Amino acid sequence: MEKLLQWKGRSWYGMSEILPYLYLGGLRDANDVEQLKEKQISYMVSIHELSGRTNSTLKDLNILRIHMADIPEANISEHFAETAEFIHHARLSKKSVLVHCIAGVSRSVCIVASYLIAACDMSYASALAYIVSKRPCANPNFGFRMQLAKYAGKGSLLGITMRNQFDIEAFDELKANDKKMLLLGYSAASLSGTPDESVVCKDTKSPSSTFIKKELIEYVECQNNPAGRSIFNDSNISFIDQ
Repeated sequence: MEKLLQWKGRSWYGMSEILPYLYLGGLRDANDVEQLKEKQISYMVSIHELSGRTNSTLKDLNILRIHMADIPEANISEHFAETAEFIHHARLSKKSVLVHCIAGVSRSVCIVASYLIAACDMSYASALAYIVSKRPCANPNFGFRMQLAKYAGKGSLLGITMRNQFDIEAFDELKANDKKMLLLGYSAASLSGTPDESVVCKDTKSPSSTFIKKELIEYVECQNNPAGRSIFNDSNISFIDQ
């Protein structure tokens, strides 16, 4: 209840579009019928410790509920595979999915980052930096960060499993389009030097701007130097038009 009161005292940031058909937000977004209809949300990953707090009045809303507190010792990694498959199924069906917790800062960010690692072969640091560029308040707790960093080394294995699970042609097409979007998003954010100003967050401590800019700058340098570090874990990806 205390966390709910703290959440109510925060400003409302609204949903943040991370990729086509993929949104990240908080509990208020999950209960805003007009916003859900506007974004055409038909799938939802709801991860928090509250009961009966997610809007269920919309017809055909497919909800994956995970009961978990925002504490470092919570084992969020055990849900990475389940949520990645759920999100990818929605997106391959061209259905919008909202991933939310209470404030859209820690738990939901961790889930979306794990999805980017698995589905798009991103590194842990690059996935988080990209999300922060879209939603500056994104800031998973330390325990979640440790689990993400550990997962990044094997997340690509889940990607291979998912590719075999879904239609391979559709999977590869979505992955290619996502990587183009991620590269363009990284490039735009690095050039502007600032995150998306349309999202203003209050009462949260986001990763430092130095961390974000470092990831973005290293990415741009990598594009100018093919032998440099890539934001993706697979080394043979090049989606920038020559």
